[in-house]
Amino acid sequence: MDRRRRRLVVAFTAAGVAAGAWPEKSPGGGRRIEVVVRRFEFTPETIDISTGETVILALRCDDVIHGFAIPELSLRVDVVPGRTVELAVSGSRAGRFAVLCDNFCGDGHDRMVGTLRVTDR
Repeated sequence: MDRRRRRLVVAFTAAGVAAGAWPEKSPGGGRRIEVVVRRFEFTPETIDISTGETVILALRCDDVIHGFAIPELSLRVDVVPGRTVELAVSGSRAGRFAVLCDNFCGDGHDRMVGTLRVTDR
């Protein structure tokens, strides 16, 4: 990655943290789910939550910059190597929602899909 792009990534990440887009701690002690993002998979592949529940996804990677997006819920964040990014996800309605990497990360990128499964209590 060239120096200019790296500076932009760092600047946007810092701006997101400062704006509260990525909470540093789980609000109210809610459930925290560790998610590892790597070429070309999410672990766990399926994230299960209940309707009415808000969880914190602690996202980390060690290879390249990935995107973590749930388009149907208008959620998106960059996952930068060596850092943990936290994203609050609410189970506002039941269903299965595709989790995608939306930063091209290599030849297997198109197969990098996970699932957020929200079930009624």
